[in-house]
Amino acid sequence: MDHQANTQELVGSADLLKKSIGEDLLPLALAVQDVDVTFGKVERRFFGNPRSPLDCEADDIIAFVDAYLPQIAPDAIVLRRDVDPNAVTKLLEFHEVVDHYAPIIANLALASIPAQKGHHKSCSETEIARFKKALYILHLTTILFTRDDQLNPATAARADDIEPAWIHFWSKFAPWELQQTRCAHDLLARHTQNVSNANPMQRRGKPYKKTFSQGVLRAFVINEGLVDLRHLEGLASKHHLRVAIDKFEEFSPNWARLEPWYKKHDKMYLEQTDDSTQLDVSSILAKHPEAESGPSDSWMHTLLQMHVDDAIFQAGSDSLFHCGQHAIEWGYAFWDRERLDAASRGLLPTTAEMQDVSDITVFTEDVDYNADFRLHSGCTCKKGRY
Repeated sequence: MDHQANTQELVGSADLLKKSIGEDLLPLALAVQDVDVTFGKVERRFFGNPRSPLDCEADDIIAFVDAYLPQIAPDAIVLRRDVDPNAVTKLLEFHEVVDHYAPIIANLALASIPAQKGHHKSCSETEIARFKKALYILHLTTILFTRDDQLNPATAARADDIEPAWIHFWSKFAPWELQQTRCAHDLLARHTQNVSNANPMQRRGKPYKKTFSQGVLRAFVINEGLVDLRHLEGLASKHHLRVAIDKFEEFSPNWARLEPWYKKHDKMYLEQTDDSTQLDVSSILAKHPEAESGPSDSWMHTLLQMHVDDAIFQAGSDSLFHCGQHAIEWGYAFWDRERLDAASRGLLPTTAEMQDVSDITVFTEDVDYNADFRLHSGCTCKKGRY
């Protein structure tokens, strides 16, 4: 009887979590719940103090990823572990943090979409769900792959050692979900700046606002994680967030601008032989089927536009994705196809058109070079060209 009652309680917990969090997000939620305990990082209150990477090997991270992100039903994951009431509460509390940030960064991106003119309709449920998933993934990466000062040879070597785990982690997601996570990261950094300046500190009796570099803000977001960031945001009236960013900037003057292995994102998904890379996207689309093609179409465009000399990329949609910095501002990887068509004035190539021209082989070094699309370098394009 006790066993039966316990099983019923677990089933009830699974139903509650699936209803409140969603089946697609539940494996990520459970991973977020247990990652600190698994790797001995129970307390994560940093508030501007740079933290150290996990004391583990790549194989340890790979084993954790395989345990929490398997290809099985979410309810089976719940039933495989003891989800007590306290754990359920913590899962739901973290989901509330995600629910807080998802519409904020979605609206930041929505307001920046080019060529809207009457198309500023609110986000669809599908689009908001993508923002939520990206935030879950982002928070998980803040713990598993702590950003280091890459100018330090020791930490640079550490990044190389962990690289297999990074690649394995992203094999669980579609390449456009990696792009979505990067977009969410930048949008969250922008929001952090906005909150910091919303109630400015006083200097000589006058409001004093400080504009932090995007690199510092992005690194700060990774350092804190969503929970502590939300806590600091709630204390903004007392300037805790501003003080924490100042402290972080002071202690982290030499942090590299980009996360480790930044340029390897496309290569993680593409077939390579020797010095060549096959750009055929057919197997990737088959492995990660989507009912709505907007994000995968955006990814294909950013992958192919610099390699394929075809009229479909020269009709005007190329300007939409020309500048990585501005494309990230409007969250290019999140939107439904209908919204992308409105932004591109109907010039975005179809899925079939891009898939048909992708069957080419290029030099791998060219893939690396053209990954600069995602780099946050100085922008020379004009937003008005959209």
